[in-house]
Amino acid sequence: TVFVRANKTGLSKVAGAIAANEYMSFTVTPNAGASLNLASLTLKAGYTNSGGYTNKRLTQSVLSSVGGFTPDAVIGSITTADTSKNDNTFTSQDLTVDLSGEQFQGIQKAIEFRIYISDDTNQSNIVHRLDDIVLIGTAE
Repeated sequence: TVFVRANKTGLSKVAGAIAANEYMSFTVTPNAGASLNLASLTLKAGYTNSGGYTNKRLTQSVLSSVGGFTPDAVIGSITTADTSKNDNTFTSQDLTVDLSGEQFQGIQKAIEFRIYISDDTNQSNIVHRLDDIVLIGTAE
């Protein structure tokens, strides 16, 4: 389980998050002589709100070194519908990113995944949170 906290991005689009390096990342490296065949990446993406700020949109966008780290290379994203729950509890949605495409098969070198965070607020009382990040695949 991975838990990430970030706040006060104030970046309303993934391009701004990329330019500002607002992301968390992890890298998977196959053993020498082995290859990876990936199937999916799942995670819980959400927020805590302790300031009463409602109707805010927080977005988490997944990119990888396979496709590059540009706004056009997003392989999955999720945006909160609202931030009306403001009792500081973790409110989340599940995101599943399909990695069954050819570009994620037979991987023989390190692959980095980045989860960029952007939102339409600059409030420290609304905090992006990620949890339960799971990469599913096989090694050969």
